[in-house]
Amino acid sequence: MNTQKLNYTLNKLRNNTFYLLTVLLTVSCSAPDKPEEPQLTKAEIQEQEKEETDSLMIVYDSIMELRIEIPQLVDSTIVSPDCLRQFNFLARETNGGVKVVANSRFVAKEIASIVDNNVIDNTDLMIIVDKTSSMEDDLDNIKKGLNQILNSLREKENIRLSVSTYGDKNFDGDLWYDFQSFESDFDRTMEFIESIQMTHGGDFPESVYDGIHEAFQEEFWKSDSKRLVILLGDAPSLDSTYSEYSENDIVEIATQEKINMNFYPIVLSPYDGQFGDIKKMQNLSFIETVYPNPTKGPLTIKLNQFGDFTLEIFNPNGKLINSETISTGTYKTDLYDQPSGLYTVRVSDENKNYDTRKIILNK
Repeated sequence: MNTQKLNYTLNKLRNNTFYLLTVLLTVSCSAPDKPEEPQLTKAEIQEQEKEETDSLMIVYDSIMELRIEIPQLVDSTIVSPDCLRQFNFLARETNGGVKVVANSRFVAKEIASIVDNNVIDNTDLMIIVDKTSSMEDDLDNIKKGLNQILNSLREKENIRLSVSTYGDKNFDGDLWYDFQSFESDFDRTMEFIESIQMTHGGDFPESVYDGIHEAFQEEFWKSDSKRLVILLGDAPSLDSTYSEYSENDIVEIATQEKINMNFYPIVLSPYDGQFGDIKKMQNLSFIETVYPNPTKGPLTIKLNQFGDFTLEIFNPNGKLINSETISTGTYKTDLYDQPSGLYTVRVSDENKNYDTRKIILNK
């Protein structure tokens, strides 16, 4: 994260807090027998308080928007750790976001959610899909939920859509890769997806980076507003022995122009259906509140449910500074021995579901 920016905003927060307290004390303690000092009316005091509060909130919001990279929770019985690492790298380096879907029934819903939350008018959207045999259930559910996805796109103006598929170029021959641009004709998308031929793919890793690179050479990108890539797969990319391109090559291409190709990968489980409706590795709501925030050290974390949870606290550099098991609805700690900065609290359950909050330590 940008430490210089954090220090600047923390100093500004301190200065504004001191100034606001000074104003309030001056107003409340001003002696009425000094006519040379003009007295503020109640309305003027309220307006001044509002302006200073708004100023503090702007600084607070600026700090809370700073990004801290913390280690991801990975359940290797659900997804490939290598696939998750690679997909997360593409998302992080292109200012996108990664999702994990353990049940193929929810894959279309997740794509529609990414569209709703990230696609704006005049967006170029490229969907890249692993078409090897382990993805068959996922592709079937994409087909079933395609109308939901396309309806989300139709709510936007001037959307250009393309779909690309990849397998393993070392085993799948001419079928390893395909691409089609639909411009704004979404109805043709169904025909293309229905015609996708699944491939064997050889071993577990696939030609992920080669497939992305090939799709990026199709001269699809035109938008000056938003360029977005939804990548769906359950296997990591082949290593340099069997792949012409690396993750760094893909990031370089995605970020070389004025408008980034923002990656929103969806990591799917190759073991679909084994876990029923059990939620795993999902961002759920466990934390009801964390206060005070900002804090000078003392911290209370209130959960919205009881059970056994792992509580972790990460410093501004994303380093774990505290981890313990808690089973109560309210937990108290103190960051008195830590330097000022932006900290992250994470609470997770046994299935690696998690909830996070950012905390400003302002000593």
